[in-house]
Amino acid sequence: MNSPFTKSRTTLLGISQLVVILLLSFSNAFGAIALTVNGQANGASFAQGSPFSWNISGIANGSTVSNELWIDLNANGAIDVATDLLFVSFSEQDGVSGGDRGPGDDDGLANGVITTNLPGIYFPAANYIFKTKSGTDSATSTYTMTAMATSTFSVSGKVTRNAIGVANVTVTVQSGSGEFYALTNAVGNYTIATNLPSGTAAKVRVPFEGFNSLITGNIASPNETALTLTANVSNIDFTLQPGKIVTGIVTDTLGNPIADMRVSIYPTTGGNSFDSRTDGSGKYFISVDTGTYIVQFGSDQEPKGYLKTYYNQKYLGWATDNIHISPSTDTLKNINAVLRRGGLIMGTFIKNGVPISGNITAFAYNAPDSGLYETWHESTANYYYLFVPPGTYSIQFTLDNNMQQAYYNQSIFWPGTAVTINSFSDTAKNINVDFSSLPKAYTFIGSGNWNNSSNWTNNIMPPTTLPTGDYIIISPNQGGQCILNITQTLSSGANLIVRPGSNFVVPGQLLMQ
Repeated sequence: MNSPFTKSRTTLLGISQLVVILLLSFSNAFGAIALTVNGQANGASFAQGSPFSWNISGIANGSTVSNELWIDLNANGAIDVATDLLFVSFSEQDGVSGGDRGPGDDDGLANGVITTNLPGIYFPAANYIFKTKSGTDSATSTYTMTAMATSTFSVSGKVTRNAIGVANVTVTVQSGSGEFYALTNAVGNYTIATNLPSGTAAKVRVPFEGFNSLITGNIASPNETALTLTANVSNIDFTLQPGKIVTGIVTDTLGNPIADMRVSIYPTTGGNSFDSRTDGSGKYFISVDTGTYIVQFGSDQEPKGYLKTYYNQKYLGWATDNIHISPSTDTLKNINAVLRRGGLIMGTFIKNGVPISGNITAFAYNAPDSGLYETWHESTANYYYLFVPPGTYSIQFTLDNNMQQAYYNQSIFWPGTAVTINSFSDTAKNINVDFSSLPKAYTFIGSGNWNNSSNWTNNIMPPTTLPTGDYIIISPNQGGQCILNITQTLSSGANLIVRPGSNFVVPGQLLMQ
């Protein structure tokens, strides 16, 4: 027979086992976050341009992590805020794939694991510490990025402030084929190695949108330097100086602050932008030089669900109100914005099979004089993103050089096929354009003979036999006339359009096949 003491011990043992079981269950449900870089918990080493991957596990399904890449300046394998350099920070959500807006979870599954694979980046050759954080749990992984094994051309120079070299400033070479980075050394000198082919057009600049936390509040002069790489380039120097501060608050239509929203300030004369992001209170601060600027709230390549907005609640860049920074300005305050939600229109913007740069504008359908909303597509992006309120729209595509326009569904004539957004949560996908497969249109806009190229748009005359599907449009200037003084043949299915009120004279021959 068991004694009361024995029974008590048994009960205590059962309770202890139950506690252990509960603790194990709790541990399995909320395991400690773990991080590997290129398959290693610590010590990975790879060259610039090599594949770069990481795996984050032990997080709740569907949760968001905050990531930081630190350059370990003292090479001790630990983050020392006072001495190390926070190079870049970004967030990822379990189950949300990446894309034009940045890295993401490649498997697209909300399974408590984030796996990211990048084909290759060219961050500065240095020792790094990758830190990831989810709630109060965090993990780190050390790795080293070494210089690329083989390079073609290099760009070098110096960054100074008050005639003294500034250390640990990031400088980039940007081209359509990628970005290449380097840090200045102790006396401010830098050398950026690239693998770009001869003849590549590139820009050299000191970025301020996340890669240069040590020089916040400064601006660089010049803003950027454009060049064409045919040999190694030296003496591309930059001078840092205190900037003028532009600040404001970004909220939604209910007055709630919007965090992590990109704000960009562009010179009206062209050139590179000054960029920042809103904090948790919706506030932003951007350092700029004197001048006149366009202020844009929201990024063309970050589909966050809000209409891209310009200062004073405008939605078209050409119609926005500018801000002016004079030499006497210290801080320009209250450059605020209220962002509206919108449904998403997205698609590809290509020519000859590759993405190209250009503008996308939404018009009220069948209202050609009422451009409403716009976005921009970079040749480095796979898709464009255009947010609009619910409605029915004509979508106009315009190439960067304004040499060609089209409307949705491969039309060269207004208004194209209508695109409808039914709600703020609606997405219209595959609203694509391919400029290489559009019908060709030749428009007579002058006055006089057909064979005078100056009478045609962009000085481009139609071929003597117009192919099937292409167009000739007769629209001479006011009081003018179009004189067909040669033989023009129209293939079967080709089109000749004479605008109402146009004077079209045919002393030559117009033949139909």
